[in-house]
Parts: sequence; C-alpha cells; structure tokens
Amino acid sequence: MPPRFAYWTIILDGTPTSFRTREQAELLPTFNQLKKKNPGAIMKWFSGGTLWDSPEQASEKRRLERERLYHEARAREERAREARPPDGQSHDGQPQDERPSGDRGQPDRPGPGDLDRKPRTAPRPRSAAPGTGAPRRSKDWRPGGEHRDSRDRYKLPPGEARKRWKRRNLGPAKPKV
Repeated sequence: MPPRFAYWTIILDGTPTSFRTREQAELLPTFNQLKKKNPGAIMKWFSGGTLWDSPEQASEKRRLERERLYHEARAREERAREARPPDGQSHDGQPQDERPSGDRGQPDRPGPGDLDRKPRTAPRPRSAAPGTGAPRRSKDWRPGGEHRDSRDRYKLPPGEARKRWKRRNLGPAKPKV
C-alpha cells in the first residue's frame, strides 16, 4: 500500500495512531470504540505535515498562504519597477545615448555588434604547432609514446593454447606409426 500524505487519523494521548483512512466515515466505528476506553481520543485530518480539524481548514489555510505569497511577489515586483529609472535614463541620471561606450562596468572588449573584428585566418591543422612548419603527425601517434594493450604479451596465436593443454594433460605426443 503506498504511503498516504492526507488522511484522517485518531490521536490518543497526543500521539497519532496507525489508524488512517481517506474517508472519515470509514474510521468512525474504530474511533467510537476507542472513545469508550479513552475519552481523550480525537480525530484529526493530517495534511502537509500538520494536523487539522478538517480538510476544509487545511485547504483554506493553503489558499490564504498562496494568496499571501502572490501579494508579496506583486509588491516586490512593484518596488523593483519603481526603483528602475524611466525609459532612456541610466541609474546615474545621464541619458543612455550620451554615456561613454566603455562605461558598462566591464573591461573594454568588443561588443556583439562591433564590426571591427579581426578577420579569422585559415584554420591550421590540429597536429601542427602554431607558427612552425611542423609536419602532420601520423595516424598512429599518441601523446606519451606507444599505447599498447598490456595483455598482448600473454595472448597466444590460434591453436597454441590447445596444443599446450594437450601437452600438459595428455603427455607428450606419441609418434605416429
């Protein structure tokens, strides 16, 4: 049975019991029996990690919380909008068009629209060092030397393992007559 995260439960002596159900009517007979033995038994709705008197109370509280968060977010947006300078003005009061171009709070570097970029040269081969007339490396070249499988020295040619096994287990080959 999957865990339930919103259910009716019976509380005995301030401790929740394992009696849980989605419908209150299903739990009433058990609750009435427990109430006879323990008058302090109460039935509560558990939802969102909190005990409530009813599901309606829990949903109303969540609705109010959502509205409060919404209004706080709107107020924050409104304060941010009021703090912004009017269109065409910068934070220091100068019109944006008259500000020096390098005054962006960034080091001087070409912007995305600058057309005075250095033209790109032809791509150089990856294997050749820049500015040298070094020849291209062969296909087998690897940095750090040769990369061989270390298990290669233990690999045998086809049929050799079978011959060794026969020699070891069946003894020397008998001469054919």
